[in-house]
Amino acid sequence: MHTLLRLETDLAVDLGPVLVTVAREIGADVIVMASDRPDATGPVTGATEEYVARHAGCSVFVVR
Repeated sequence: MHTLLRLETDLAVDLGPVLVTVAREIGADVIVMASDRPDATGPVTGATEEYVARHAGCSVFVVR
């Protein structure tokens, strides 16, 4: 279990940093995640997706 994923971690607030940290810990080559706003028209649709796309050290693929 990853140290960041403790019970006191509020995933509703901290999901972006958690995803980035875990991806780095496991040496991920890509993160694939669903958009939380499927009706959005921009290239990055939500706050979590934007955070992950900007901070991840690997490719990020957001699916609508």
